[in-house]
Amino acid sequence: MIKQTMMYGSSVWVSTSVVNLNKVFRLQKRAARVILNVDTKANSVDLFRELNWLPFFHEAKINKCGLIYKRLNGVCPDYMLELLKRNIDIRSSERQSRYGSLNLICPKYKRESEGARTFQVSAIRFWNSLPNEIKSSSSLETLKKSLYKYFLESYKDVHHFTIS
Repeated sequence: MIKQTMMYGSSVWVSTSVVNLNKVFRLQKRAARVILNVDTKANSVDLFRELNWLPFFHEAKINKCGLIYKRLNGVCPDYMLELLKRNIDIRSSERQSRYGSLNLICPKYKRESEGARTFQVSAIRFWNSLPNEIKSSSSLETLKKSLYKYFLESYKDVHHFTIS
């Protein structure tokens, strides 16, 4: 019940400030402590590993990637075609590459604090940073499982979460 409430509309509202993200993340950590009945001093990374959870801001990235995957496979509303343009859609030869159909064009923005937090920019920047093996998944379900594994493996040697 907690996860569904936190994830509702997260693809859009996760672009808020770090202060607001920290507030929601503290709620998620508190929920993990309550579920496992541990002290407030318990390390949240260990708790999340035990519960097999990801921080909500990474689950939101998985949701964003799901939207991009749907766009790349033509299963999305028309406005998404304009919002998320593939490199291959641009006719210039400099944009044509082997993975031009998997990478998206990131719009330009003036300030990191304003433009970089929009859904369009943050989703595209994260998507383009992923390995091509993940981006070329055969289905949406496979993509989400691969991303989940990708994030879990990135926390192998981590002792503290940081919002990114």
